[in-house]
Amino acid sequence: MKSKLIFVLKAIVSIVLITVIISKIDWENAVKQLSGANIYLLSVTVLIALFIRWLMAFKWNILLSVNQTKIPTWNIVKIIMIGGFLGMFLPSSLSTDVVRGYYLTKENTAKLHVTSTIIIDRLFGILSLLITGIIGVYVSDNLLEQLNLKPILLIGTLGIFFIFIILFNKKLMERFNAFFENKSSKIHNILLKGYNALSEFYNYPKSLACSFFISLGIQFLRIIRFYLIAEAINVNIPFIYFIVVVPAIMIVLMIPISLGGLGVKEGAAISLLILLGITRNDAIVLTLIESLTTTFVTLLGGLFYLSYKKTQLNNN
Repeated sequence: MKSKLIFVLKAIVSIVLITVIISKIDWENAVKQLSGANIYLLSVTVLIALFIRWLMAFKWNILLSVNQTKIPTWNIVKIIMIGGFLGMFLPSSLSTDVVRGYYLTKENTAKLHVTSTIIIDRLFGILSLLITGIIGVYVSDNLLEQLNLKPILLIGTLGIFFIFIILFNKKLMERFNAFFENKSSKIHNILLKGYNALSEFYNYPKSLACSFFISLGIQFLRIIRFYLIAEAINVNIPFIYFIVVVPAIMIVLMIPISLGGLGVKEGAAISLLILLGITRNDAIVLTLIESLTTTFVTLLGGLFYLSYKKTQLNNN
C-alpha cells in the first residue's frame, strides 16, 4: 500500500511539473523553431543515445568478465534497453538496476556477481558524473557561481573515493573476514559474501580503469547530445555551458521525487539554462526535444521486452 502511494505521489509530481513547463511555451515561436530544425542533427543525437546504450552494455560486460562470465554484448544491450523501458513505469532509478539484474540472472549468471557489478557500475557512474561536473565548474569561469556547486561536487567525489578505499583495503577486508569468522547469522554471511564479491574487483585494476573511463566518456556523449540538439534548432549556446549544465541535470535526476525523473530533469535543465542567460522559450524547447528523443530511444526497449516475453511463451 505504501509503495503504491509513493508511486501515485511521484506520478502527480511529474504530471504537475510537465504541465507547468508546457504551459510556459510560446507555441508560435516553438513551432517556427521546430519547422526549421535540422533533422539530420536530431537523427545523430538519437544515434548517440543508442551508442550510449551499447557503451553501457560493453562497460557492464567488462565487469561481468571479472569472474569469467561470458555473455554476448548484444544480449546485455537488450537487457539495458528492457530495463530502461520498464524503468519508465517504476518509482525509482534504482528500480531500473533491479530489472536489469533480474534479466541478467536469466542468462545463468550468479546473482551475487550480478549485484556486485551493478553496485560497482553505479559507483563509477556517479563518480564520473561528479568529476565531469567539477571539470565543468572549473573551465566555465564560474558561470553558475551563485549555486555554489564546487563544495557539493568535491564532497561527493571524496565520498565515492572513500567507498572504494573501504572496498579495496586489504587490511580492512581481513578484519572484516575475521570479525564474521565463526558467526552463523544469516545476515553476517550475506554481508561477508557481498563484501568479498565487491572487494574481488581490487584484483582487476585494468577492468576497473576501463569501466571508469567508459563511464566518463558516456557523460561527455550526453553533453554532446545536448549541444547538437541546440544546434539543430538554431539555439546558439556555447559548448562550455553544457559542460556545466548537463552534469548538474544528471545529479538532480537522482533525486527520487518523480517517475523516472520526469519533470524534475526538465525543470532543472530549464532553470539552469535561464540562469545562464538563455531565453525561457529556447530553454523549454531545447529541453523538451532532448527529453522526447531520449524517450523515443527508451521506448524502443519495449520492442525488446515484447520479443523477450514472446520467446518465454514459446519456450514454455
